[in-house]
Amino acid sequence: MAWHCDTIHAVDNVHNGTVDASVFYIPVVPKSRLNDEYIETQKQHFLKGIPAPDFPGGAGESNHVGRATKGDIARYGDNALTAMGFA
Repeated sequence: MAWHCDTIHAVDNVHNGTVDASVFYIPVVPKSRLNDEYIETQKQHFLKGIPAPDFPGGAGESNHVGRATKGDIARYGDNALTAMGFA
């Protein structure tokens, strides 16, 4: 399923499943100075394991053992590295 960030979105109040469930917001944006600045900030937050700038606050995954690294992103190629500000 695809969800656009400009549409209403909600998840069920109760999770009745037997495994974890997640919702991913994956924005697609044009190349611009403002977006380049955001990507750089997002990269720094990723490296620290804290939430992205548009969802600030909290420790995020900073204390998680085995959290994602730049190497994990690199497995998906140059486009992934570029999207996260590493290329």
